[in-house]
Amino acid sequence: MISSYRVQDDDSMSSWCGWHTDHGSLTGLTCAMFKRDGVEIPCPDSAAGLYIKTRTDQIVKVYFLVVEIS
Repeated sequence: MISSYRVQDDDSMSSWCGWHTDHGSLTGLTCAMFKRDGVEIPCPDSAAGLYIKTRTDQIVKVYFLVVEIS
C-alpha cells in the first residue's frame, strides 16, 4: 500500500507538490522532462527538483542521472 498525505508545515519553501510523507514498500522516481513547443529544453529553474527532509530536519536536494530510477 502506498499512501501520501500532506504535512502541515509553515516553512517558506515554495513548491509545486508540497511537503508530504510517503509510506510504502516501493516508490520509483524518474527525472523530470521539460518541453517548450514540443522541444525538450533544460530545466528552467535550477532550484527545482526533489528535496527530502531527513529525520534530523536537514533539507537535502536529491540528484540522480537521467538513466537512473531513484
